Amino acid sequence: MMASIAGAACGQRVILLEKNEDLGKKLALTGGGRCNLTNSAPVDQIIEGIPGNGRFLHSALSRWDNEDLRAFFEGLGVKLKEEDHGRIFPRSDDARTVIAALKKRIGELGIDLSYCSRVDRLLARDGMIGGIKLSSGATIESSRVIVATGGKSFSSTGSSGDGYGFARALGHTVTPLSPGEVPLTSSDPCIRTGQLQGLSLQDSAVCVLSQNGRRIVTQRNDVLFTHFGLSGPAVLAASSFALKELAKTGEARLSLDILPDTAFSEVIRRIEDSAQENGDKSLKNGLRGILWERGFLPERLVRYFLLQLGLDPERKLKTLTKGENQSLAGILKGFTVNIDGSLPLEKAFVTCGGVDLREIDPKTMESKLIGGLYFCGEVLDIQGYTGGYNLTAAFVTGHLAGQSAARVPDTL
Repeated sequence: MMASIAGAACGQRVILLEKNEDLGKKLALTGGGRCNLTNSAPVDQIIEGIPGNGRFLHSALSRWDNEDLRAFFEGLGVKLKEEDHGRIFPRSDDARTVIAALKKRIGELGIDLSYCSRVDRLLARDGMIGGIKLSSGATIESSRVIVATGGKSFSSTGSSGDGYGFARALGHTVTPLSPGEVPLTSSDPCIRTGQLQGLSLQDSAVCVLSQNGRRIVTQRNDVLFTHFGLSGPAVLAASSFALKELAKTGEARLSLDILPDTAFSEVIRRIEDSAQENGDKSLKNGLRGILWERGFLPERLVRYFLLQLGLDPERKLKTLTKGENQSLAGILKGFTVNIDGSLPLEKAFVTCGGVDLREIDPKTMESKLIGGLYFCGEVLDIQGYTGGYNLTAAFVTGHLAGQSAARVPDTL
């Protein structure tokens, strides 16, 4: 949608081929249906929020960045608001507001919109694009074609990876595909027994550990224990790193720091102070208050930690030994969960991998192999964290591809 709008705004005739019966089917699911369309962070932080080749976007963002994106939508009448971590949403809290605005603009620009149009293949000759052939057998000639087909996540929306096949057929390399921003699975007792299922931990630090215990990456946000493993923003952000380590070594572990703002020594001091002040309380009750500036630790979590350490939850707080205090601090600052996989790619928020960026001109989004062929969005090997980064990459590359294609002299 963005690519077609950008192209048509430059005065070119644009045909938008949509294989679904309506536009924005996948966009409607983003941000939990609220459409987290960008982030307010400075451009350098936007690039940091796209660990999967974010540096490729330097040229695109220098021409049209997240602030331009916000101004674009506000110009379409979409009122925006900012939430935690710089996330930008429509004030309506409804992705359909964004989709409706884009569709309205498409109509205003006279874009030829064709629904239920499935592309069979791209047509090229002598290193130049010539058009496309539809599965119906019809052919559309064009000296410029933009591939904006998305990845393979949420394939039920029509995002089934068609663009990868189009790219390969014309000689492009597609890097290996894998799920990104995806819930992780575990067979550890805390998951298998369902003891922590449904438990949510706010503002925790999730660290991916290598086989030798080295910290690979740390993400800080909320964590959710599920019936199959772990989810929540912090886990999603760490997921691709965990899966890469799992594929590399056959082992991946997450370390959860429940008290990321509190040093290990301070946690020990708090436990000791609590033992002095509330020594006759049971461990399960007396330890819950060590998070006093942010509320209480969930009782289920405290009980589980105590049992993991072989401590009776009914035992009195004042009976804890120095060694037991250190063990408690250790599990609060580094509760480890073994990861054995993830939900499938179709359930992931983004697709890792895609059309190899070495074969794409970052200043135009044009193929270096086939003249007049452009790629944008998730079909490219670009992946960001949740929080508006992936949609920013999609909109910005779409805008650049549309403008670049529109400004190439017509050779047909």
